[in-house]
Amino acid sequence: MDGLSWTEYSRFVVALLAVLDPPAAIPIFLDLTRGYSTEERRRTARVTSLSVLFLLAGAALAGETVLYAFGTSLAAFRVGGGIVVLLMALSMLMAQPGAMRHAEAIGRLLGPIGVNVAVRLFGLVLAAIAVEFIVNGLKQMLPVLAGG
Repeated sequence: MDGLSWTEYSRFVVALLAVLDPPAAIPIFLDLTRGYSTEERRRTARVTSLSVLFLLAGAALAGETVLYAFGTSLAAFRVGGGIVVLLMALSMLMAQPGAMRHAEAIGRLLGPIGVNVAVRLFGLVLAAIAVEFIVNGLKQMLPVLAGG
């Protein structure tokens, strides 16, 4: 890629996991596969997982080329992605419906107050990561901001 540090990659992975929210997908998966046999569910999970893996790998390998074909830059994508992640983080901070709503087991364990605190804490961390994405993108787009 373009010389990103492991710190930036780890921030990206954390943000990606927050956006994709795998635990929230479990009840959706179970609902969509209601009536499937155990083997059909396993096959569906395997096909879905492989599809997501290939899509993410393809985006990682060819994403910058695709952005260039659309006439945009990785820096602009970082700023735009950072804004989207920031909006999700703000939703979590305000504890609006849609943030961590399917986590019934965790909800029972932590209770309503614990879930509220956890959602807001993760929202704050996600907001910080989003701002970092935006700042890094702006520094690439406007090198004068980076002091160069």
